[in-house]
Amino acid sequence: VKLRTWNPGDAEALTNVLVGSFDHLRPWLPWVRDEPLPREQRIGLFETWERDRLNGGDAYYAITFDDDLVGGCGLHRRIGPAGLEVGYWIRSHMSAEASLRLRRCC
Repeated sequence: VKLRTWNPGDAEALTNVLVGSFDHLRPWLPWVRDEPLPREQRIGLFETWERDRLNGGDAYYAITFDDDLVGGCGLHRRIGPAGLEVGYWIRSHMSAEASLRLRRCC
């Protein structure tokens, strides 16, 4: 399992993961109802996330397993000046082994 920053090459893979996991993610992630985003909008979002991270704001990362995109996570500065809230989501059709490895990391 690896965490890395998002890049433009992730746009299509992220859309596919989200579309395939709508029912699984919607109860927990209100922003999923706005999916799928157009490619250009998604890339703009990645650019905004990277600017925020570099400026000390929230940080968003892709979660990969064996080089396949399986989810996303974020470090959010909304619980106070010295704290970070960790949030993550994974696609609904992960293998049991991949899901277990991911939970061990998180």
